[in-house]
Amino acid sequence: MTRQFSLAPSPALSLGITFLLLPVEVRLRIYTHLFYHAGELFVALKSFADHYSQSSQILGVCQQIYVEAIPILYGVNKFYCGLRPRKDNSEILPRFVSTPNFAHVRHLVLDRPLVRVFAQLLAKEEHVVATKGLESVALGKWRFCDRLTSTAAALEIRRRGTHFEGSQFCNPAMEICRKHTQLRHLVEQTKKISLKVLRNGGTDENGESRKEAGYRTYIQYRWLLVTDRGARNLEEGEELVDLENYL
Repeated sequence: MTRQFSLAPSPALSLGITFLLLPVEVRLRIYTHLFYHAGELFVALKSFADHYSQSSQILGVCQQIYVEAIPILYGVNKFYCGLRPRKDNSEILPRFVSTPNFAHVRHLVLDRPLVRVFAQLLAKEEHVVATKGLESVALGKWRFCDRLTSTAAALEIRRRGTHFEGSQFCNPAMEICRKHTQLRHLVEQTKKISLKVLRNGGTDENGESRKEAGYRTYIQYRWLLVTDRGARNLEEGEELVDLENYL
């Protein structure tokens, strides 16, 4: 039987009273340790607590712990809002943005078709307010290439030849930069990753083909919307993009 854990706080228990005797800074470090996830958390509204299994139980100890921990849970993690097979995906992002705790979200990853949806949400003041705490929004997942190429080709925003599909990807990104109160800059991220592969190693003494382990380097590309602070503190492999003059 699957165990379910609720995020709703319960009346204070002895555990909560004991825990609250710790200094605030210690409690905050404990929350971060419990709830930080190195990857991306897939947004699934009805089963959100399942990502944290038993670590989510601390949220139900008492109201004070709940109030202290919820901003950290949402603030330190990256939330991936992606398309789900055989599901109505038109409402997944609006529903997530409309949840009370979305105001604590700082880092969001969107599937590419949802970039336009996000831009459309900013037409409503309530959504502008709900998303003002965002510090970064990744426009799609990382794209792999086996050789160094232009980002336009890697992100598949330019068709063969010279036609630019700006209306499908870049125009919504520019719209977000114009409308959003914080996400004013677009950053191009590039990084290399080496993956282990099997290569042809010739033949053995019996004339049979032999495989040898080796590594192949791939290039990854992604676009990221960031705040003024993010634009000032670019990391290795990042550079600002002028969308209007990009191609």
